[in-house]
Amino acid sequence: MQRFAAVWHASPQKMVGVLFALLLAAMMAVGSGANFNSTSANPGNVVTAGNLSHINGKDGQFLLTASKLKPGESQSGTVTMKNDGDIDGVFSVARTITQDTTGALTPSNPFAAHLNLKIEDTTTGGAALYDDLLSTMSGPKGAVVIAPGATHTFKFTVTFNDGGANGADNAFKAAQVKTTFNWEAVNN
Repeated sequence: MQRFAAVWHASPQKMVGVLFALLLAAMMAVGSGANFNSTSANPGNVVTAGNLSHINGKDGQFLLTASKLKPGESQSGTVTMKNDGDIDGVFSVARTITQDTTGALTPSNPFAAHLNLKIEDTTTGGAALYDDLLSTMSGPKGAVVIAPGATHTFKFTVTFNDGGANGADNAFKAAQVKTTFNWEAVNN
């Protein structure tokens, strides 16, 4: 201990320098890679968007031609929808009335208000997608999920509602309604 005191008194600056050098050497020994390390990579990550498209089995064609309907009578037609995309699609249908001739009636009582339209998914069964007057169908109807590659058949039935006895429906003789049905599929 006397030697240390002697060195300290002889040159305190040298002693601080020596202690600093020893401290620095100790820190380097402890933090110089005395640890384990392991790395890995996941290269080539790719993100792609799904594809949603469908095939209308009667695209641009009539799916229902109900002619010479009598009060109380129904006629039907079908159409198939295929999801040819690679993701689920939620299918719906909307209608646009392009023509409604009502014979001797005013536009406030159109022929479409006397026709009941029922739309059913015959592939899955269950409740009808729509079952009410053709004139009151507004906005898209249905929410049928069709998986990629799957096909569903939809049945459209129109019924001329019977207005009653004694010629109650005479005003609709030769009346005609033309309707366009527009299909849409959106991702699920």
